[in-house]
Amino acid sequence: MMPFVMAMAWRETRAGWRHFVYFFTCIAVGVGALVGVALFGANVERAVTREARGLLGGDLEIRLTRPMSPAGLEVLASLAPRGITMTHVSELVGMAAHAKGISGHEGTTQLVELKAVEALYPLYGRLRIVPDRPLMELLHPRDPRCPSGPCYGAVVQEALLIKMGLTIGDRLTIG
Repeated sequence: MMPFVMAMAWRETRAGWRHFVYFFTCIAVGVGALVGVALFGANVERAVTREARGLLGGDLEIRLTRPMSPAGLEVLASLAPRGITMTHVSELVGMAAHAKGISGHEGTTQLVELKAVEALYPLYGRLRIVPDRPLMELLHPRDPRCPSGPCYGAVVQEALLIKMGLTIGDRLTIG
C-alpha cells in the first residue's frame, strides 16, 4: 500500500510542483504569522507584568460601577491590621470650560476624564508635575481669588492647556 501512495504522490507532485510549492509556502507563512503574534503577545504581557505596579499605582485595583457593599467594606477594613495600605480613586467623564471672565475663550469646552484622588495616590511610582510641588498642595491651593469658599485645584495634561488656550494658574469650570 505504501509504495502505491508514494508513487501517486510523486506523480502528482511532478505534474503540479508549482501548486505544491505554493501550498507549502502558505503553510510556512501561516505558521510564521502565528508564532510572531504569540511572541508579540508574550512580550507585551511580560512588559505589563513588569510595570504593573507603576501603571496601576498599586498592587491591586478594584473597579466598581456602584458603591461598595457593606460586606465588601468589611473585607477591606479587615486588611488594615495586616499593614495593607489603600487609597481610593474616583473616575468620571465630564466637561471642562473656561471660568467666567476669561476674555476670548468663553465658549471653549472640552470633554475630559476626571480622577479624584486621596493624599496617598499613587502608592507606587511618581507623578511628574510641572511645577514640581506636592500633589495635595496643587489640588487644595490657598488662593485669594476664592473668597466665598474653598478653592480646588486641578492637575491637567499639557494637551488640555493647549486645546483650551489655558496657562498654569488659569481657572477652569468642571460640569
